[in-house]
Amino acid sequence: MRIFCNFFIALVGFFSLCTISPEVHAATGKEPVMTSSPDAWVLVDGISGFVMGAHDKDKALSPGELVHLMVIYTALDATAGDKKALNASVTISSADALRSSSSRRLYLVPGEPHSLKTLLHSIAVTGAEDAVLAVASHFDKETDAFATRMNETAQKLGLMHSRFVSPVDHANNRMSAHDIARLTMAIKKRFPQAYKWFSEKEFVFTTHSLRNRNLLLWRGSGIDGVMSNANNTSVVGSWHRDRNKNVMPRDVIAVLLGGQTSDLTTADVQTLLRHGRLEYETLRLFPANTLVTKIDILTGNREKLEVGSADAIWVTVPRQDIVSRGMGGFSTQFEYMAPAVAPVKTGEVIGKLRVYFQNKHIDDFDLVAMHDVGPGSFLSRYVDSVRLRMKPADNQSHPVVVEPRSEESDIKTQP
Repeated sequence: MRIFCNFFIALVGFFSLCTISPEVHAATGKEPVMTSSPDAWVLVDGISGFVMGAHDKDKALSPGELVHLMVIYTALDATAGDKKALNASVTISSADALRSSSSRRLYLVPGEPHSLKTLLHSIAVTGAEDAVLAVASHFDKETDAFATRMNETAQKLGLMHSRFVSPVDHANNRMSAHDIARLTMAIKKRFPQAYKWFSEKEFVFTTHSLRNRNLLLWRGSGIDGVMSNANNTSVVGSWHRDRNKNVMPRDVIAVLLGGQTSDLTTADVQTLLRHGRLEYETLRLFPANTLVTKIDILTGNREKLEVGSADAIWVTVPRQDIVSRGMGGFSTQFEYMAPAVAPVKTGEVIGKLRVYFQNKHIDDFDLVAMHDVGPGSFLSRYVDSVRLRMKPADNQSHPVVVEPRSEESDIKTQP
């Protein structure tokens, strides 16, 4: 879409879309106290992506065996989750099976075939390095080439603090806590069936079984994964709440890197998950494919352009603030370049919805065109072009109040 001149700001009123569970008490608002002296940690809402707490979250550190998360996502991304590709046979080579006695292994036998899905499943549960190498060689002849593939995939995901030289634990692999949290969110959102592997406590393979190293799986209800390093001092944990008539669904993800001991690290991740669960709430402002506002558009075959959210818009706020202020604490602004000029295609980003709670900026979300606007007639284009030339620039930015819409409108929505 061609755009012209300065920012045009439309103030959009916010309305209540959710109910809060009466069973959970208001939070104290205190920061979680870590006892394992970790190098870095981050607590993220798995739906909105909001960071609820962090320490050195963007510091690039050695992820240890947590690099296997990137291996799994890279392989799933390469197959696009296709069942036929996941069921493809992987023949084990001698190099794949040759691992040190100290590493986690499935004890793969050279020459034996196993499905790609089985190998990925085993990595999610056990972190078996022979399975990791077999997966890497299935896609690329050399592990270096697969590491390059991992870097390219990380770049597409926007993981700015990640760099890989090997698909297995290597001193020069780097990831930040925040990158690991975002990667975990990507796996859960794009490959939900594969994400369920991380919740399994053991993996049965041919004649033997291997136990999941993630101690969190034995530490409470609602915890659905995800992974730990070899000595359980770097851990990714997640907690899930299903949607019901009283509450919206929630996912809380905690990443802790470089804790002192296994027990202290596990306890700290539990503390983080509990903090995110009790101290914050995540609310849906707009369902997907929802009209948010209409704006003027020039040189087109329509005078108004409907703008909305392609994806559901979720925000995370302190629970205590919701209890004290209610939904009236929210406000939004829609910002876009004005005037909008045709042609415009469906799905084209028009501007940003800025969300505030108690006048504090929370997050920004892209809003898109909900329909095409083609070129207008020769006469209408001529008139609009004259208007564009004659209208002073300093009068082209002004606020417009837009009526809020109810979730019960006839716009098609998604849960």
